[in-house]
Amino acid sequence: MKTVMVHQVGFSFKDNVPSSSERKNNSFSSLVEQGRKSDLNVIFSNMEFYNRNKKQINIAWTFEDGKWSKIKNKKFDMIFYRGRNVNGLKFGKYINRLKYPMRNNYELENLCCDKILTSIVFPRLMPKTFLINNHYDLQRCLKYIRSDKVVIKPRFGSLGRGVVIIDKKDLKNGITRDTVLQEFIDSSNGVKSLKVKGSHDLRCVIVDGKIDHSYFRLPKRNSFLGNMEYGATKKYIDNDEIPKNIKEKVNFIDKKLKKFGERSYSADFLIDNDKKAWLVELNSKPGTSFYDNALRIRNKYHFNLTKSLRNYVENL
Repeated sequence: MKTVMVHQVGFSFKDNVPSSSERKNNSFSSLVEQGRKSDLNVIFSNMEFYNRNKKQINIAWTFEDGKWSKIKNKKFDMIFYRGRNVNGLKFGKYINRLKYPMRNNYELENLCCDKILTSIVFPRLMPKTFLINNHYDLQRCLKYIRSDKVVIKPRFGSLGRGVVIIDKKDLKNGITRDTVLQEFIDSSNGVKSLKVKGSHDLRCVIVDGKIDHSYFRLPKRNSFLGNMEYGATKKYIDNDEIPKNIKEKVNFIDKKLKKFGERSYSADFLIDNDKKAWLVELNSKPGTSFYDNALRIRNKYHFNLTKSLRNYVENL
C-alpha cells in the first residue's frame, strides 16, 4: 500500500490528537479511513520533521481503531500539500528538488492562491479585478468599477481573512501592498429555482475534472462573507441541480487546468441578479471541517480524493 504524507502547518505532537480543533480532527480521520478503503495509507505531518539523509519523516500522525497515534521514522511515496497558500510555489519547488511527487502541482497551487493571476488566466469569467499597492492605485482603478460597493481583499489568502466589502464613498487611505480591488457582484436576489434566498455563493468541488459535489454558502444576516468561520451556513445541491451556466464555466476552467495533471480544487461562483454566474475564487485546498449533517458527502469526497491520489502515485 502506498503512503501519502499530508503536509500541513499547525500540527502538535505534544498532545494526543493532531489539532486543538475537534472539527479538524474529525475531518482528518475521515481522510485516513476513506484512504484505506481506496488502498492508500494517509499520514499527517510537516516537512520540518523530514530527515533528508534517511528520506523519511521523523514523526507523523495516523488514525486506527478509532484512535490517533504517533508513528516515527516513516517513509512515504508522495506529498499532499495542505500548507499555507502563499508558500505553495516555494514549497513545491523545494519538494521537486527532493524528487517527491506532490499534489497539487505547485503551479496550480500558485494559480489558485494568487487572485490576480487567477483574474489574468480567467478574465472573462471574473468581475473586474485590479492589483493595488497604494492609495494612488486605488483612486486610479476605482473609475473602472461601476458597482457602488467594492471588494477589498489580500492578493494571497483564504478563509475570508482580510476581506472587506464597502461602499466606494467610504474608502479611506490605508491600502497596503498586494491588495486586490474587485467589483462587487450583487447576488441578493438568490436563486429561486433552487430555493436559495438572499446573498450567496456556490462552491463546486472538483476532482480530476469532475464535479464531486456542490453547495451554496449563505452568509449570516447583514454579512456578505460566505465562509463558515464567519457564521455562514451551507445548502447542498445534487449535481443535476447545478445551473447549466455554472457547469459550462467549470468545464472551461478545468480544460485550462488539465495541463497540471491530476488535480483537486474548488471554484466559487456568484450568481448575480440577472442570473449571470461569476467566478470569484479558486481554492486548491477546500476545507472539509464544516460538513455537519453531510458526513456521507464528505466521506464520498474523501474516498474519491484518496482514490485519485493513489492512482496518481501508482502511475508515476
